[in-house]
Amino acid sequence: MKDRLVEHPNRFRLQAVEGEVGVYDLIPLPGMVTEEGTALNKVNIFDDVMSARYGLNDGTPSQAFGRAVQVLYATVSKADWSETVNSDGWYTNHIEINEMREAYRPDVLLEITSAALAEDERTAFSQIMEFETYDGYVIAKTLDVPDIDINIRFEGV
Repeated sequence: MKDRLVEHPNRFRLQAVEGEVGVYDLIPLPGMVTEEGTALNKVNIFDDVMSARYGLNDGTPSQAFGRAVQVLYATVSKADWSETVNSDGWYTNHIEINEMREAYRPDVLLEITSAALAEDERTAFSQIMEFETYDGYVIAKTLDVPDIDINIRFEGV
């Protein structure tokens, strides 16, 4: 984006007020525009492609900033892992998260539930190789199925 540039943007003319000695009016003198600059409109500030990237329909920058700092929570249940590997060699776990959108690429972090379980939860979390986002859910993938439930959080988009 380019700023609008104006030569002498804050010039004024003093004009004596008729019939009043020592009293003047300030008359604005608009400067000469030397560069129009980029128009401030929806297309240039937050277009529909960017709005969709944040999972919004006709969104605003303010809504996108809210999504950028959102946090979603989920549990990866050991009971929900597939019993066999898929054609790509993964065990998968379908995790429902209503607010998730396919366009999101959040950071995924472990939520440790207690000091007593911390090492087991870290081990289980480290076994998950990737998360794929979809509208309303996430697919977790692993080569070795974790043997405990773990809580995770998704930060940002």
